[in-house]
Amino acid sequence: MSASGPEGPHHRGAVPENTLIPIIVKPLVALILMSMRCGLSAAPPPQHEPPASLAAEGWYAADLHIHRSPQEIEKLMRQADLHIAPVITWWNETNPWKNMPPPKSPVAIDDGSRFYHLLSGEDERGGGALLYHNLAQPLDIAGSGREWPSSGKFLRAAKAAGAWCEIEKPFWLDVPLWLASGLVDGVGICNNHIQIAEMMDNEAWGRARDRAQFPGPHGNGLYSQDLYYRILNCGFRLPPTAGGASGVLRNPVGYNRVYVQCDAPLTWEKWWAGLKAGRSFVSNGPLLRVKAENQWPGHVFKSDSPITLTLDGKLDSRDAIRAVELVANGTPATVTLPHRLELKESGWFLLRAITDVPHTFRFASTAPWYVEIGGKPMPPRRTDAEFFLAWTRERAAAIGKAITDDAKRTEVLMEWKKAEDFWQLRASAK
Repeated sequence: MSASGPEGPHHRGAVPENTLIPIIVKPLVALILMSMRCGLSAAPPPQHEPPASLAAEGWYAADLHIHRSPQEIEKLMRQADLHIAPVITWWNETNPWKNMPPPKSPVAIDDGSRFYHLLSGEDERGGGALLYHNLAQPLDIAGSGREWPSSGKFLRAAKAAGAWCEIEKPFWLDVPLWLASGLVDGVGICNNHIQIAEMMDNEAWGRARDRAQFPGPHGNGLYSQDLYYRILNCGFRLPPTAGGASGVLRNPVGYNRVYVQCDAPLTWEKWWAGLKAGRSFVSNGPLLRVKAENQWPGHVFKSDSPITLTLDGKLDSRDAIRAVELVANGTPATVTLPHRLELKESGWFLLRAITDVPHTFRFASTAPWYVEIGGKPMPPRRTDAEFFLAWTRERAAAIGKAITDDAKRTEVLMEWKKAEDFWQLRASAK
């Protein structure tokens, strides 16, 4: 099903300005946002000057995790200079559209140069959070328990309905299951643990990092990227994504953003196709526009023999840059641009820029480029596949203890057995 429905994008007026749409909030912050709505004191997100517009270069920005009122999204998009804004209005405990027709989405504003969508949703439970975009109507996930039904059940339903399905953070406990399903479209490495004024210096109820390996305020951000690199090393070709959870956490809309390279004129469908292809970079500060042999990220280089590529581009930043690093098959190395890269085997590479900001992890990262030597993609790296295999077994054991109902436990563990078989095959691949 087309993301825009049979009539294409709907222009302003699809949600009349005098229509009351309730402010959508999660329970833990309901009182704070209600006080804001009633004019009482509440701490707003820190002020944030958006980065310079890159639309003239064909780069269009989105924040893929927004929990703000539908009535204010147009103003917030303009303030943040966002061109794409899927707004999360439903999740496990809330569905404001249950007793009314869902709004027509996406909505085009500013002469068709910006688009927002009011039917994004989130399944956030014991295994973590999946974000769902581009649906014509919400999923029926109300009343779901912490571990039952499996998050995989709703993931299959969302994909069958044409959704963009996104791993909100790579350290969530159900990540091995989601990857094994083959149904996810992106991985949030510029996520809401990375905030404008501080870091959320933990992994919540996700898989905790090794603090000796990933210490300090930057630890969580580098850990997220390390997990993403492991995913790539297992043969997945998924773009990195970004979102700040403004409205739930103290990030302004657009602080964490993903840019996609698109030919003009911009359309909603064209932007998502570009993200799927990996012609993108994520950022909460630096603007990193890089080509390899005149090809944007996402390109697959194919050769019968080792090849040498030149990386060059533009990097703008208001903050001092601590390092520009080439990450090839998970291994980072400091480089300067232009840079010559010799590749002797199949794999992937990307470029990242990390700022010298001590209190939070401010960075940019391109999506990967891929390399196939001799007509073969990179085989899964055994150590990384074994990492996810061990994770799968640990998670299945924990679920087996958490679900007391025999039938429900059996149902969920069947999905995890399939995931275990998947990772066993990846770990034994040659």
